[in-house]
Amino acid sequence: MLNFINKKTRVKKLLLKFYNFVFFFGIDLRKIYSLLYFPKFALSFIKFKELKGSVQKIKPILNDYSKEVNLMTGHYFHQDLLVANKIYKNNPKKHIDIGSRVDGFVSHVASFRVIETYDLRDIGKSKHKNIKINIADITNPNLSIKTDSLSCLHSIEHFGLGRYGDNLDPEGHIKGFQNLLNLLDKDGLLYISFPISTKTRVEFNEQRVFHYSEILNWLKPFQDKYALECFDYIDDLDNIYQDFKISDGIEKLNFGCGIYTIRKK
Repeated sequence: MLNFINKKTRVKKLLLKFYNFVFFFGIDLRKIYSLLYFPKFALSFIKFKELKGSVQKIKPILNDYSKEVNLMTGHYFHQDLLVANKIYKNNPKKHIDIGSRVDGFVSHVASFRVIETYDLRDIGKSKHKNIKINIADITNPNLSIKTDSLSCLHSIEHFGLGRYGDNLDPEGHIKGFQNLLNLLDKDGLLYISFPISTKTRVEFNEQRVFHYSEILNWLKPFQDKYALECFDYIDDLDNIYQDFKISDGIEKLNFGCGIYTIRKK
């Protein structure tokens, strides 16, 4: 039984690698596979018309015919819920976010408290009283912001790659990280996440992927003031591990998501 499970896991990993490989060239296998449902769509359309249904425009959506639907997956789904829940439990005086997804994490937090968000780009005016929007470059060391709770989810891996109109800087992520630390009040918490693997790499200009323990090197110069309080991560197969000890090591990981909670002493 165990051999069967291991074999099934290996097949999933191989399929995921193949999917990522062809997706790199702009080929989305999910959309191609969905064409198999086109005959079902055509028959449904004909039957709808026979029932005297009125149609003004034909716009086929084929993916939803699949019986296997799992929308509770992915880095953003897991991290957004996990970190939002931590903020809810900690109930800080103030929470500031840097560059996280507004239509995900930020809106989660805004459902129960005010959240101030800062982004390099102009993301428009807020239409909700609990979301305060500001424009700022976190790689700028002169930001006059202080808070007891701070988040930066799936954002720092882009700093310095120019993807979002920011300045090119090979050390952009380091500068950004140090500036994040400086924004914390004493006993404040920083929630930061980014892609992780067993080997650091730059995938220009999409993102950086960091070794899961590299953040410990970033913290070394400041270990007298800051400490890693918790490490959670999502593996290649979308499994989530909470409060995992980095010292235990992760043997196989190509593209996971590390979620780190750092406290200012």
